Amino acid sequence: MLRFEKIDYDYYEQYKEMLQEWRDSNTSLTPGILQLPCNDEMEYKNIINTAKNAEIGTHNEKEWYERCRYYLIVNDQNKLIGATAIRQNLTQLGKDTWGNIAYGIRPSERRKGYAKAVANMLINKCKELGINEIVACHYIENDASKRVLESVGAIPTGVLVSEYSGKKIKRYIIRTKAKSEINFSMAKQVFNDYIKQFNSEDGSILLKITHTYHVVNLSEYIAKEQGLDEESINLAKLIALLHDIGRFKQVTVQRSFSDKTFDHADYGNKILFEEKLIRKFIKTDKYDEIIRKAIYNHNKYKIEDGLNEIEELQCKIIRDADKLDNFRVKDENNFEDSFPKIRDESKQETNDIIADLEKSSISDTVYNDFLEHKCIKLDDRKTLLDYWICVLAFIFDLYFKSSLKYIYDKNYIDVLIDKINYSNEETKARMDVIRKCAKEYLENEIGEKD
Repeated sequence: MLRFEKIDYDYYEQYKEMLQEWRDSNTSLTPGILQLPCNDEMEYKNIINTAKNAEIGTHNEKEWYERCRYYLIVNDQNKLIGATAIRQNLTQLGKDTWGNIAYGIRPSERRKGYAKAVANMLINKCKELGINEIVACHYIENDASKRVLESVGAIPTGVLVSEYSGKKIKRYIIRTKAKSEINFSMAKQVFNDYIKQFNSEDGSILLKITHTYHVVNLSEYIAKEQGLDEESINLAKLIALLHDIGRFKQVTVQRSFSDKTFDHADYGNKILFEEKLIRKFIKTDKYDEIIRKAIYNHNKYKIEDGLNEIEELQCKIIRDADKLDNFRVKDENNFEDSFPKIRDESKQETNDIIADLEKSSISDTVYNDFLEHKCIKLDDRKTLLDYWICVLAFIFDLYFKSSLKYIYDKNYIDVLIDKINYSNEETKARMDVIRKCAKEYLENEIGEKD
């Protein structure tokens, strides 16, 4: 029984041992990350960092692919037997040179039937990552790779000469796309029927309905930017449609968006999964755990540990999309709609929320956390303006470059900061520092800095 593990410190000694065995056999090290030096712990740390950066696309071979996921192959005795690579968003040169997948089995573990098993594992992993057509390549003289690829259903598409090596390469396609099990149009109609029980003339209810559909569109945008397949995109849209389903009862009962006493994500999961409402939105239960975890995590300070890759990806998409639309909400709506019942929580003394904002101060903890590129914790928000800063700080918890660029292109930092006329001079000075900090962060993260 084999499994994939990410490269980490637990495998340092085995990794060194495996590389030495490979070199002693005088055979090529595949995938390419195995060619990095690993003579001590510092060099192994570099390998770990290289793998992490390649996965998010900040350290890669851009002429070949956008990002690469590296895995160690481990058997049920926790022995390291090889390594793999999955390259995402190939360029044409990448398709003609490397393909999406690569694997290497250490010499002492060959001829044990592992190659075909690993190939099938790679196909399943690619399917999970939304790669509809896997490109696989091997040098024309490599009969072993030919046999393995053809045994797992790879379709030959021709022979070409690699621009990289000058050698003849045989290329294959493995198709993974299956019929979608998510009918988003049906789910949308069910959602529209569900919200009819709430007063759509209520400003707070209408705000949440509008927010939901904006988050759907933003989730679709992010998922497409990540190169996901149609099923994964539809799943992201469905999660977005359902992520705030608990808000409507929360607003109706509490007249508040506060999760301190009524967590809308937890309540949303309750009505969806305990009360079985989810089956009206999607017939199959195969995505239930992904949907549940994405809804649960979308409003938490950070994503919980222990998620698999697909769960984590969908959590990141909904968290980013939700935060992106919060910038639009704060831009387009008046302050009263943005902060229902917030005056009670922030202990403001007047009835004029705009006047309160203009003279408000920024708590030291909130200010310092912002300058350290931290999101603002719920309990640290003390003043009315702290709540405003909290939205600006969302940029520090955005996972995708496309999300950061979205904020940058719409100039939301300036828009939200300039929406308030600050009468407190200390606050005005702090907001100038916050503006500079936020814009420099965005520029650095998306590579727009001159």
